[in-house]
Amino acid sequence: MKKQEERVVSAATSRALAIVERGLQNSQDYLNYLAALTRELHMETTRPQVGNAVCNAIGKTLKLVELQEKYGKDSSDSRQGKVLQIAE
Repeated sequence: MKKQEERVVSAATSRALAIVERGLQNSQDYLNYLAALTRELHMETTRPQVGNAVCNAIGKTLKLVELQEKYGKDSSDSRQGKVLQIAE
């Protein structure tokens, strides 16, 4: 039985990596990142485990944003918006 070759995208050509290195600051950045990652998963140039880990991390980030909006207190810095204090 022939061992299947694993196609993995190099860091130099990964669109998803280039997007995340610039920073994910807003929802459009997240959408662009997920679209690029989805393409790489579909093209089998990124391992499914990476896609799974990224989706789990983004899900937790979105939950934190939801909690911040729901329970956060207004910051003294008006540009920062609400802040959620996790622990004292």
